[in-house]
Amino acid sequence: MRSPKTKQSARWLKMAGLAGAVCVALVLVFSNVGEYSDQEAAGYPGIAMRTMKGLSDVLTSFTRPESSLRSASDIAKPEDSFSLKNQESIITDAQKRVRSAANSDKTIETISRAADEESEEREAALAAMMGINHGSEDTNAAPIDKTAVRARRSLDRVEAVRGCHTLQCLRVAHEKPAGKATFNFPHFMIVGFQKSATTSLHYHLVRHPSIARPWAKEPEFFSETCGYDIDQCDPEELKDYIQRILRVNRYAAYDGQLANYEASTHYSRAGHRLAPMMAREMPWLKVILLLREPISRAASMLVHILDKNMMIKNLGPGGCLKHRNMDLGECLLRTSQISGQRSFPTNYSTPLEAWLTAFPKGQVYVGQYEALIDDKTQKEELRKIKKFIGIDPNLPTGGDAEFMSRNSRKGSINPEGWPMKRDVYQHAIDIVLEDSKKVARLVDKYGFADAKTWLSRWEDVWQANMDSCDAQGNCKIQLS
Repeated sequence: MRSPKTKQSARWLKMAGLAGAVCVALVLVFSNVGEYSDQEAAGYPGIAMRTMKGLSDVLTSFTRPESSLRSASDIAKPEDSFSLKNQESIITDAQKRVRSAANSDKTIETISRAADEESEEREAALAAMMGINHGSEDTNAAPIDKTAVRARRSLDRVEAVRGCHTLQCLRVAHEKPAGKATFNFPHFMIVGFQKSATTSLHYHLVRHPSIARPWAKEPEFFSETCGYDIDQCDPEELKDYIQRILRVNRYAAYDGQLANYEASTHYSRAGHRLAPMMAREMPWLKVILLLREPISRAASMLVHILDKNMMIKNLGPGGCLKHRNMDLGECLLRTSQISGQRSFPTNYSTPLEAWLTAFPKGQVYVGQYEALIDDKTQKEELRKIKKFIGIDPNLPTGGDAEFMSRNSRKGSINPEGWPMKRDVYQHAIDIVLEDSKKVARLVDKYGFADAKTWLSRWEDVWQANMDSCDAQGNCKIQLS
């Protein structure tokens, strides 16, 4: 058993050791940790904490229980006391601990950036949920659509649509609750057909208080700008289309209470190409198609080209009528929309069936030009169209309710009728007859009209023109 004197000596030695360790620690802090002071001041508290932990471990080694101290006789031995060699060992050990703490924390800089990069990490995670490749080595992978990521965080459709400039963003937005929104975005499109009163319908609808007028009636974005291939649309042009043409900010400003749309008639003729892609990209979209008696429509387009002096390949400005001495019959059979000499189907049924197949039944409306311009049926036809869109069918009222013929060239040239031989006109009828019957069956099948009633309106036009022919077979052809 150690004597009280021996115990007292041990305590003094212990205190001396602690004091020495503190001094060593202070020296190390100012001599070896100084290199980290700038980093600590710049926001790297982890290094200082790890350094102090290392020092704490060193100090702990000197605070073991008295029972673990060696005997007084051992303590008295010079070679085992707090010798220079032991001090150097302690210093070396402390230095190793400090440097180890600093060197082991190589991720401190990365961690400090985490706050700034948190948003991007969330975007990446959300993008992964959406099935978008992020961080992939595939250099051909599409970049992350940050507007779509933002839309996914939104609470409702209007908030999500706000700021969208991609179709992906719009799709994400339409997965959100409607909230205050009454309409989708875009809500509907008038896709054709050309020369079938689409312009007149456009000017009637823009006077309705629930309709948002597009920047341009016929932007032809998916046809001319994108080359009838939505996957090839330029991102910047798509952004302009959504924001400027469709006016997405106006939709958001009115909390989705206005129906935004456009009316590009070239879309209809490429239904076999565009309809499936548009249904894929905008599955909520409503589509309106108007069809006119096919010979009258083709003739009206020829007159349109002449009137606008449009440049036609292989014919020059003004098209066929200008260069064929105004021979409508020859032009109908050679270069018109019924001649079969176009890059797109020159019938109705092929593109029409594509639109009817691509979209759900309740999202497509097929109307007949002859019923829309007939004073007896016009009002009811307009009501049906407005009900389909989802707007008040009784508006607009007063003078705004009038359905004025716009962009029509019926009677602008040869108001008494176009001269044409009976056999030429009969040939034109023969070209369109079978397709007209197929159209009648389609509209009947999808519940738009009775097949017999539909076809009879076109047959009446053909019969009236045939009745105009004299004994020599010279006819005066009137357009519907």
